[in-house]
Amino acid sequence: MEPIRNTKSVRFVRLKIYREDLDALVGLFQKACSVITISDDTNRYDSLAEMKQHIGSRIKNFNISGENPKVHFLLNKAEKVPSSTPGQTMTQLFPELRTEEATDAADNLFYAAKELITAHQQTIITPVFFIIGVFVVAGLFSLGVQGIKTSRGLPIVWIALGGFVLISILFLSNRSHYLTLDTRRESPSFFQKYKEEFGKQAVTAVIGGVIGYLFGHFLR
Repeated sequence: MEPIRNTKSVRFVRLKIYREDLDALVGLFQKACSVITISDDTNRYDSLAEMKQHIGSRIKNFNISGENPKVHFLLNKAEKVPSSTPGQTMTQLFPELRTEEATDAADNLFYAAKELITAHQQTIITPVFFIIGVFVVAGLFSLGVQGIKTSRGLPIVWIALGGFVLISILFLSNRSHYLTLDTRRESPSFFQKYKEEFGKQAVTAVIGGVIGYLFGHFLR
């Protein structure tokens, strides 16, 4: 009797990977494989440096394919999954690492690459954080409504804060993958990168607060 040996695959969520991490991943493939191919959906590249010259820093599609052993990492693996509408499907994209042959060499590279990539997964917003966030938003809106009714406190501020917190929770819960050919030192900080987005959200929250205040004021 001999156990059946199968190929391996794993999917990842919310990756955040910088140039030095990609260099390490490519290095693993180069060390283990006789030939590797770096590509996106349209071109193949001799190196990450060449890739950056052609597409810039931000990576939207990325593939590393190794030969002997055959191991493949792709950022956007497409798969049909059932949608909320009965009888219909939708395309879901996710990062995948897989072996295409069942050998010791392929397994060794698979486990090394899996460990490296897993270290750069971002924590999904937790249920506890979400529940606390909902209570905070509800409390802030309640203070705003109470302030409108009693004409005490700062109702617009409370409603604006509630709107800002709600938008922030939605923003954090919908973060996508972030792969860049810039190093950590070269990459902008979180607040520098999203300062324009935060500004728009703040304006939206203030406008919503003003509308809520006026609506409550004229309906008293």
